[in-house]
Amino acid sequence: MSRFLLLLVTLVFAAVSIAAADGNGHIVVLAQVSSPPEVCTEVYQPVCGTDQNGKRTTYSNACFARIAKATNIKPGECPRSE
Repeated sequence: MSRFLLLLVTLVFAAVSIAAADGNGHIVVLAQVSSPPEVCTEVYQPVCGTDQNGKRTTYSNACFARIAKATNIKPGECPRSE
């Protein structure tokens, strides 16, 4: 019961911290809530993508490629240039 009460108080506090009334009854957002960070697994399923510098790079999986903001993502490792 005490855990539930603590959770409830925390959620109410968070809601009040994010928004407040402007005096006219309108709610003003004080902080912008962003999406939670993506968490990737360590499963090795390589993909090849273009990094922010335009270089083709192999990422351990598509999740890590998305976090790196890679574009043109294809399954498999990038071809090795020799």
